[in-house]
Amino acid sequence: MPGRLAETLQTVRDSASLKEAAAARGLAASTIVKHLEELAEMGKLEKKDFARILPSPRDLSDIQDAFESLETDKLTPIFNALHGRYSFETIRLARLAGDDESRRARLARD
Repeated sequence: MPGRLAETLQTVRDSASLKEAAAARGLAASTIVKHLEELAEMGKLEKKDFARILPSPRDLSDIQDAFESLETDKLTPIFNALHGRYSFETIRLARLAGDDESRRARLARD
């Protein structure tokens, strides 16, 4: 695993929020999420690794329900369906938090 991804993974494990992880690494929140997506693609990410920075259970359910009901993995339709209540980074985290099989399938299509 590249050092930058290992550093991000450890920082995320130790952080209480995405914002905190981004600040600790001196990176944008979107870059932290991209690193997590890369780790997931490599099979090196488990939900427990980033559970602390996930949206609340209610928000997570709301976003994942939108993915299922719209039958899409694209971010913009989800963002629009949820009327902009969640940032793209939050939506990406929720997408990552889906079960492993569906997460891999979604990432492969993007």
